[in-house]
Amino acid sequence: MTLPTFNIDIIFEIINKLKDDGASLFNFLLLNKQICELTIPILWENPFKFCNIKVESKHYFIIQTYINCFNEDDHKKVISILNSEFENLLYNENEIPLLFEYGKYLKEFNIRDLSNAVISWYKIFKKKNYLMNSIYHNEVEILKNHLFCSIMRQSQRLNCLNWNIRFNDKKILKIMQHKIKYLDYLILYCDGEYDINIAKMYINFFKNHFQNLSSLKINILYDNKCTEDFISLVKSKNNLEEFIFDYESVKWNADKFDDLITNILELRANSITKL
Repeated sequence: MTLPTFNIDIIFEIINKLKDDGASLFNFLLLNKQICELTIPILWENPFKFCNIKVESKHYFIIQTYINCFNEDDHKKVISILNSEFENLLYNENEIPLLFEYGKYLKEFNIRDLSNAVISWYKIFKKKNYLMNSIYHNEVEILKNHLFCSIMRQSQRLNCLNWNIRFNDKKILKIMQHKIKYLDYLILYCDGEYDINIAKMYINFFKNHFQNLSSLKINILYDNKCTEDFISLVKSKNNLEEFIFDYESVKWNADKFDDLITNILELRANSITKL
């Protein structure tokens, strides 16, 4: 009996339907070259979503893969941050030729996941090379900023952005501006005290660089200092269909956000389908 043959479009639809099923995607990689080539872009849209946060080795692998995709200038910067004497150690990770430009497939930029992954990479890199006695907080933060910019540079287009308004690095905005033009989902959060001017700068930047934002989520926000800025952001997005505000994190202070919720309802009452 001859087995049925599916055309490439049907195979792609099957893979895409299973895009949140990590086990199936990893199995597809092993079938044949063509199916592997269809699966890799989907798997690397957001590789972190298939990783348990406690499994640092997976985070290490993802960050190392991104580093192996860096151009020469970005590689040199990583080496200079870590220390020039580690050049051979870093390049030894790149002995196996890459089959794909993995970074260009990134479509979901989650700064929290990336931050955790970079810390895991840094710790394992130091441990593998017997350098655990020299871990420096400032070095990690500088490394994070550089890797965020370099990974963002590799991406071709983002669909989802999960952003901490405490993060302060204007260089990444210049890299980001052409990649978020058609962004669909924006999640903003703050995990502690923040500079109000930096937060306002980000919100204004996002307002001016999105065209068709359909979903906005505000998560973990402890005060209402940016209420007017958020309202202005929503006002500028005619296609907004979903607005989610995490009351759970601020329920002790929820009444401060009444103006934000009320104004957004008034502005987008005819378009919002989920609140």
